[in-house]
Amino acid sequence: MNTSIAVFYNKQFQCIALSHGSTILGTNLILPILSVFLQYKGFTETQIGFIIGITAASALLVRPWVGLSVDTKGSRWAILIGQSLFFLSTLGYLIANRFASFFALRLLYGIGLAFYGTGAVTFASSIGSLSVSPR
Repeated sequence: MNTSIAVFYNKQFQCIALSHGSTILGTNLILPILSVFLQYKGFTETQIGFIIGITAASALLVRPWVGLSVDTKGSRWAILIGQSLFFLSTLGYLIANRFASFFALRLLYGIGLAFYGTGAVTFASSIGSLSVSPR
């Protein structure tokens, strides 16, 4: 079998691809309507901008530390923490009603994004490598 397509038959690769596809789908279903939802809740455009923007800022700040940790401890723990933070922060939308709560939820989501994204990419890249095994 051609080695360039052999990775698609690997069960670990299939699992991480399914997980990543589901995560991206979930993110892309929520993000477009989040600003409309926040506007409906009565937030100003500036507040909505801060709430949406904190995700990228928190992911950017946390990702270097997560990357170093994934290099030393493996990636599975980071994937699990990231998915857990995604779940908790998304579930929190049901009870959030103030600027601070939405800001905190999106901050948490950004941290989850740093954990999950770094762990998933590291895990997927190590599947085809003989020298590095995912932990």
